[in-house]
Amino acid sequence: LRAVAEVNRWANDSPDYDPAAKAEFADAADSFLIAQARAGAHTVVTHERISDGRKRIKIPNAAAAHGVAWCTPFHMLRLERARFVLEGAA
Repeated sequence: LRAVAEVNRWANDSPDYDPAAKAEFADAADSFLIAQARAGAHTVVTHERISDGRKRIKIPNAAAAHGVAWCTPFHMLRLERARFVLEGAA
């Protein structure tokens, strides 16, 4: 819970985002996701990219601000050496 409060405080105090973006971030699961990853030293996997926009707080921006590692799904699949095999294909 402490991490959730810290992440939401960061978003609320940030001059880089519009008030609507801050409210959306606090209401959505994104802030909780970042807090969970921070508390558990996990990596967040997302299709989002770092952005300098003011209208939405992107997951990678929040992750970077809190020292949380993040990557794209494709990068994660490469790291994990995922293999997708079709059985019985001719």
